[in-house]
Amino acid sequence: MVKTSLGKSGGAALKPAISKIDKSVSVIDKSVSVIDKSVSVIDKSMSSAKIDISPAPITQRRFTLRNAMFVSRAIVAMRGAVTYPSDLSLLAQTALTPSTATRPVGVKECASQAGVRRTITFTGCGGLYTYLFGVAAYMQQHFTWDPKSTAFASASAGAFPAFLLSANIDVERFHRTSNRRLIEAVAEQRAMYDGRTAPLGIWNDAVREHFSRALVDELGSAGHAAIPSRHYISLTELPARTNELLHEYASVEDLVEGFIASAYVPIYDNAGRLAASWRGRRFIDGGASDNAPKPFGDDVPALVLSPHMWRQHHEGAFAFVCSDWEWVDTKFELGKQDAAAHHDELAAFFEPKS
Repeated sequence: MVKTSLGKSGGAALKPAISKIDKSVSVIDKSVSVIDKSVSVIDKSMSSAKIDISPAPITQRRFTLRNAMFVSRAIVAMRGAVTYPSDLSLLAQTALTPSTATRPVGVKECASQAGVRRTITFTGCGGLYTYLFGVAAYMQQHFTWDPKSTAFASASAGAFPAFLLSANIDVERFHRTSNRRLIEAVAEQRAMYDGRTAPLGIWNDAVREHFSRALVDELGSAGHAAIPSRHYISLTELPARTNELLHEYASVEDLVEGFIASAYVPIYDNAGRLAASWRGRRFIDGGASDNAPKPFGDDVPALVLSPHMWRQHHEGAFAFVCSDWEWVDTKFELGKQDAAAHHDELAAFFEPKS
């Protein structure tokens, strides 16, 4: 239950309504879980009977069920907007403030001044960030680039592979250790959900806990001094809905909070807040204003990497965070395979390792 910040009388008046919303969310979650388990049993029975069926209907059924989970989380998000007066005010301001298309805030110099000769961008990707981990791992294992003249940019969950490359952290090792611990920790908390989809509301807390610890270990004694300044993350500031590209961080914890702000969607947060609070300001998913950021525009060549550039994913996994390690690792391997199949395309942008 989200604690209300309204006054005594206002809070008391809202409590019955909030309680009903909570119960509705619980019913939806439990119903989806029961139905999804039934679908799994039917699928396994048909498979055992060797009935030839296309995987598409199975995927569509699961995706439809998961839409119901989004409905339940959306209800929680709306509840948060009602519970927190500041969120209700922010929502009103956002609706009334015209969006302006301007040069992203945060890029204060041109490419030549910064010594940048190329940009590598990872787009927003939701649960398919593990596919981009595979692409990034292949790039790291087969190509080289000058870190002084290469800028990285990202939106939403694309920040994870972009940061690992920019900080020269072994992507495959990180995936098989830190990312696996994250996925398995999330899986333990999926009591009301099916075995493939993580409880959406715990995502931010899980990233905050596990990736902060993992990056502290990876960066070692140098700490935040080792955080590269040429990784630009895309954020959408409210209420103006303007895009910002930020690339300087006070600590590892500040960096991870930036990741969360860049990928913030209310349904992924247990509190149901309308926007993330970071550095005293409010942000939502950077993909809402620029999903493929290029901090220096067309001044330098840019390689834009997305989960859909070489493969069509049918699971609806762009938005869903998957808590099945086997599925996650399969996506990682597919990313490596697709990058290998497009080696020549990447070689046109990088120098191959000798």
